Amino acid sequence: MKVDFPPTFDIEYYRRVYPEFLGLPDEIVIEHYRRYAEEQGRTTCIYDRSEYLKLFLNDAIAKNSLKVLEIGPFNNPFFVGDNVKYFDVLDTETIRERARKVSPKFEGVPPKIHYVEPNGDMSIIKEKFDIVFSSHVIEHQPDLVRHLQNVGNILNDGGMYILVIPDKRYCFDHYRNETKFFEVIDAYVNENKSHTFKSVAESNCFRAHNNSFLHWIGVHGSNELKLKEFTDMLETYAQGVKHRKYVNAHAWCFTPKVFNGIIEGLNKLNLINLKVHRLCHTIWGRFEFCCILERFD
Repeated sequence: MKVDFPPTFDIEYYRRVYPEFLGLPDEIVIEHYRRYAEEQGRTTCIYDRSEYLKLFLNDAIAKNSLKVLEIGPFNNPFFVGDNVKYFDVLDTETIRERARKVSPKFEGVPPKIHYVEPNGDMSIIKEKFDIVFSSHVIEHQPDLVRHLQNVGNILNDGGMYILVIPDKRYCFDHYRNETKFFEVIDAYVNENKSHTFKSVAESNCFRAHNNSFLHWIGVHGSNELKLKEFTDMLETYAQGVKHRKYVNAHAWCFTPKVFNGIIEGLNKLNLINLKVHRLCHTIWGRFEFCCILERFD
């Protein structure tokens, strides 16, 4: 184990955050956690929030001189330092150009993207890492299985793939169906290197709003199909096919349970060498969860 992560449920932390449990026996608090914490979006450990996980991991990386690869840092990398490298589908200058258009924080783009591959093919990487990290990347992979295989191949024994993943229930994917296991297998068998028409169409035409707080209180807004959105999407998709250019989309729609089930299923079929080491549910008011996968042989 490269990093000793704290448990996903810290009973004393739970009591401090939710004082209604002060003075109650451990077994009652544990039972509430098991039955209601995920449904109610309760925080169960300080590190189930990405901002505190970031502090914890950066400290562990510095103390243990761990080698890190971050996928898709854009203009806000999770990790920085001499022992951190980056992978992206775009080079540094292209990322900076895009960042300037959407954010005043374009200075945050890493000075160097060490590995660039336009189709996201990580098999080009030949060195090994102790940690691979991605935030809001996994749902974009046209072939989820090969992505996980490639990550497993570049991790040292006991290495970790740390993922921050959007929960489809609380983001613009709300109205889309949860990903099914054999949809993932279908993409693997067909060796998908680009997004299907279905993924592109749903990502552009079947969108809810992206206000996580409103989703948590049950206000999801309209998902009315609009002709202009559909025709614009058709043109974008057609141009992507014609010029063999990547068209961005969410290929997969996860919840913590769905993602966990897919990883377990891929393990049963011996398709990946990564298993769930730590899985946090989505906290109330937020739209993402964290999963840590560990490489095994």
